[in-house]
Amino acid sequence: MYREARIDSLTDTYNYRFFTEHIRLEFEACKDDSLGLLYIDMDDFKLYNQLYG
Repeated sequence: MYREARIDSLTDTYNYRFFTEHIRLEFEACKDDSLGLLYIDMDDFKLYNQLYG
């Protein structure tokens, strides 16, 4: 049940639920340290998704 709730069955990649849980744990773990976060916003991803699924 854990896998079904956190991994997309079509793409077999982690979903938003997994990301929010994981990032929350990382923020809690680095209270005394630095944390870097990279966010990539892809434009025109719809065309890529339609071509390659």
